[in-house]
Amino acid sequence: MVVRNKMMDMASGQVIKVVATDPSTSWDFPNFCRFLHHELVHQSQDDSTYTYWIKKG
Repeated sequence: MVVRNKMMDMASGQVIKVVATDPSTSWDFPNFCRFLHHELVHQSQDDSTYTYWIKKG
């Protein structure tokens, strides 16, 4: 919800970096992007940290 609210204030084409610790984000953010027509530019995992770069559609 926090990411969605932040993205509402962004212009189309801007990119946000999201860092999370919840493993469920590995399927939540790809679905979030698909549903709201954003582009998941990159995702990575390092131990218990999940990082996502999302471009606003």
